[in-house]
Amino acid sequence: EGRLAVSQNGLWGFVDGNGNEVVSCLYKEVKNYSEGLAAVRLDNKWGFINKQGKVEIDFRYRRAGNFKEGLAWVSTEHGYGYIDISERFVIEPRFQKAYDFFQGKARIEEDGSYGLIDLSGKYVVRPRYSLIQPFNKYGIAIVRYGRDRIRYGVINLNGDMNSKLIT
Repeated sequence: EGRLAVSQNGLWGFVDGNGNEVVSCLYKEVKNYSEGLAAVRLDNKWGFINKQGKVEIDFRYRRAGNFKEGLAWVSTEHGYGYIDISERFVIEPRFQKAYDFFQGKARIEEDGSYGLIDLSGKYVVRPRYSLIQPFNKYGIAIVRYGRDRIRYGVINLNGDMNSKLIT
């Protein structure tokens, strides 16, 4: 989105396409811009800044993800949930781990198992896999399951599994 993360003296900021500093190197950690905002860490808390470096969402989260499809995951003392640009929790913090949305679905983790939710927080796939890898550009992800005998499969964004196992 026209910004490149740069580091100086162990702190991070951003330059524009011409190499001009647009966000001073103030942050311990940064993520790439997505939907006009970047998640950045100041001290031990995460917040979000706009492309000019103005704080849009204050530094109050333990961790934060990218805005994708209007929502970003954040970690609170109650778990992982999803906020919108106005910092309203669209999906309340209840997960052990959460990931960015992709084509209307997000991977989540509860009690050590992975599942999928939609943009409203409803389960598409209840947590039952020991791993769901990120979806590729075609909407396909590798899943791991089984206890005594570990198996692998492929699911689509609706959670439908391919009947062939990947070895």
